[in-house]
Amino acid sequence: MKRTTKNKKKPSFNCDVNGGIMVTCALRYALGRMTYVPGAVQDWIKTYWKDLDSNTKCVLIRDVLDFLYDDFRTSGKHHIPFDGYDTKEWEKFVIDRFWSMNEKEQQYIYNNYFTNIGNNHRSQWWTEIMEPKLCKDEYEL
Repeated sequence: MKRTTKNKKKPSFNCDVNGGIMVTCALRYALGRMTYVPGAVQDWIKTYWKDLDSNTKCVLIRDVLDFLYDDFRTSGKHHIPFDGYDTKEWEKFVIDRFWSMNEKEQQYIYNNYFTNIGNNHRSQWWTEIMEPKLCKDEYEL
């Protein structure tokens, strides 16, 4: 007897407080890892992005931006690329996820992360490195 499978729908993810914590922990674990884990975590987050609450989305974006800033600040000394999976993949991920946020979420990230930073070095990084990439239509995702 041949087994057939029907079109399976993606199960939804109930992003309650504990779910948001688990997603955040998985992302934080993946940042800077040199294994298959970053890609797996990024794929999962992309799949369930619409199921995540606004707070979780903002925390995830903030954490990746913190990672990227730290990598820039230390000239990449702490995050050595492994098998081609490096900072560029996290940049692509955060830019793609940023543009997948609604306008209110984007404004929250911009207002709380990039204005009144109180850190000139971080402001310079944002202005010179990240903002042009976020605004580029042709940034390859």
